[in-house]
Order: sequence, then structure tokens, then C-alpha cells
Amino acid sequence: MRPYTPSPAPLAPALAALLLAACNAPEPEPPEVPPTPQAAGTAAAPATPRPARPIDRTPATPDLPVDGTENPVWKQAAERGVAFRGLGQEPGWYVEVGGGEAPALHAELDYGERVVDVAAATADGTQGFHGTTADGTEVVLRTREGPCFDGMSGHRFPVAVELTVGGQAYQGCGAYL
Repeated sequence: MRPYTPSPAPLAPALAALLLAACNAPEPEPPEVPPTPQAAGTAAAPATPRPARPIDRTPATPDLPVDGTENPVWKQAAERGVAFRGLGQEPGWYVEVGGGEAPALHAELDYGERVVDVAAATADGTQGFHGTTADGTEVVLRTREGPCFDGMSGHRFPVAVELTVGGQAYQGCGAYL
């Protein structure tokens, strides 16, 4: 005698109805579970978006002043007659602009590997300076009043800076001295 096996035909419509109902059912709400600490070396996407928190602007080096212009290098630049100084990171660079009607502009770029000098720059009102080097390279220094934070030093500055030399742009912070 053969064992009884039900025919698949009567189950097929019932199974299809169950699958169709499951596809159209709303997803259940996930239970509220407090987050558990992640094990070291593992990464997981957060289950819910984190609430916005203010960025910590504490200086990276506590023994340095929060205001970058309090640094002795900036005070020495002012004593030399520098009217504006800016700096940036990655790659490290700085620019200094003298005072007067046609100020000299001096920049050291790419961690000091490249030096740029404009003998007589033209002031663009309160928006910066522009000029041309002896070899004809165009240099534009744009300034925008407003808080600027240098993440490498942890210092704050009153002006955001963009220095463009030829086609290369450098972003950073600065101050009128």
C-alpha cells in the first residue's frame, strides 16, 4: 500500500492567497529598543537619525589662544606692516598683503615649496585683492567677513579666505590686521 500524499492542487489557491495578503500587509512598527554599545571595530548604521547637535569648537590645542590672531606670528606680521593675513591647510599655505594703495602680496604655498609674489596688488573693495606675478600668473585673494574655523589649529578667525593662483584654489581663514 502506498502512503497518502495530498494533491498540491487544493493547497495552491490557499497558499497564493496567503502570499498575496502578506505582500499587501503594512510593515509592523519596530519596537523601541534602547541602543546598545557597538563592539570595538564594528560599524553599524544608526537605526534612527540622530538629533542635530552643535559642533564642538573647542581648540584642539588648549594652550594656544582660541582667537588665531592672538598668535605671536600674527602680531609680528602686523608689526611688519601686513594689512591682511590668511592661512589654510592641506596643503599648508599662507598669504600676507601689505598696506597702501598698491600693496605687495606674498604667499607661500604647498608647505612652503612654492612662493608667489605680486609686487602691486589691487584691492577689490572689501572683497579681497588681485594681481599678477612677474611671470604672468594671475593671483586672486577673495575674502568674506564671517566666522571661520581652522580645524588643524583649532583657532577661529573673522574672515573666510579663498586664494587662487593660476588655476589652483586654496581655502582657509584670515584676518585684517
